[in-house]
Formats: sequence, structure tokens, C-alpha cells
Amino acid sequence: MKKILWVLLLGMCVGAVYATEAPESGRRGQMLLKYAPKNVQVTKTSAADEFLKAVRQGNLEYLLKVTDKDLLTAHDKFGNNIFHLAPDAATVQTLAGLVRELAGEDDMLSVLSQLRNERNQFGETPLLRHVNIGIADTFELLYKGSQLAADVRQARLVNKGDALIPTAIVFQGTAIAHSKDNSGRTVAQAALTHCQTGNTSLCRVAETFQTEAPYLF
Repeated sequence: MKKILWVLLLGMCVGAVYATEAPESGRRGQMLLKYAPKNVQVTKTSAADEFLKAVRQGNLEYLLKVTDKDLLTAHDKFGNNIFHLAPDAATVQTLAGLVRELAGEDDMLSVLSQLRNERNQFGETPLLRHVNIGIADTFELLYKGSQLAADVRQARLVNKGDALIPTAIVFQGTAIAHSKDNSGRTVAQAALTHCQTGNTSLCRVAETFQTEAPYLF
């Protein structure tokens, strides 16, 4: 009789143990479900991070293998797009080719325009950022097709001789606004500063603005 009672008592204890563990196991499962979507998001973000890392490094071999067009509009935590982050002209050209290949004829021009004219958290377009940090060989690629270039061109076209007409003044004002970052410094002023402090490769950029848009200094 004592043996039977002992067996029954042992069975009740084991059941109690499993009963107390079950809710904990359930809570653990709920937490896994709760955090599962975030894990998926991390995977997507990692793909963009790897792509932007390759852009910063000028890893052309990696970039030429990219097939996901959504990566073309990726940004880092400072709002820099792929043109902001490109370290040299070769990378900018490779990225522009990638846009033409992946975006298609219908969207190619709009994507390129967006990339050239988009501003980061510091108010810099890719052209402004490159000049601010002393990169010179990308100037022609980033200036051509930018809103700043369009404003400068329009101001020159409508300006007759030495007498500024109101329309030219309007375009000059727009060009000045498009040439500044959040600090208020224009791209021409940044180029001149680098030129005067020994970065002679940006002297040509300063000379270009001195000829085409001296009002930017």
C-alpha cells in the first residue's frame, strides 16, 4: 500500500513540474514570434549596408554584380545616397551605368536626377559633399545634370552684357540657394578654400565658378 501511495505522490510532483514549465515555454515561443519580423528586417538592412560599404570602398567588382534595383536608392544613417558616398569618378561612372541598366529607360533619367540633387542631413548634394571633403575628379560627373548647373546656365543665357536683367537675378538667387549646404557655405567657396590650402586639384573647380558664376563666392 505504501509503495502505491509513493508512486502516486511521485506522479503528482512530476505533473506539477511540467505544469509550471509549460507557461514559460509558451512565453518563450511568443517572444520568438514577436521578434521574428525584426530579424527579417535586419537581413534586408544588411543587404543595403553591404552595398553601401562596397560603394564607399569603390569596390567595382562587387557593384557590377548587383541586380537589385531597390539598392540604388539606399541611404546611410546620415542621408547620404550612393553618389554622396562614391569615393572617385570611376565609382560614380559605374553607379551611373548600374542605374541605366537596372532602372530602365523610363526611370533612368529621373533616378539619376534624384541622386545628383538629393541632399543629406547636412544639406549637401553629392557635388557639395565631394567638394567639401576635397574630392575633385567627380566634379564634371556630378555637376552636369544638377539643378545648380541648370540655374547657372539659365542665368548666363538671360544675362545681356554687363547689365543684369531681373530674370538673370532670379536665376542667380536660385543658383546661390542650390549651391549652399546647411552651414551656408557655397560649393564655390569650398573649392576656393581647398585650393588655397594646398588641394590644387580643386583650383580648376574654383576657376570654373569664377568664370561661370562669380556670384557664388
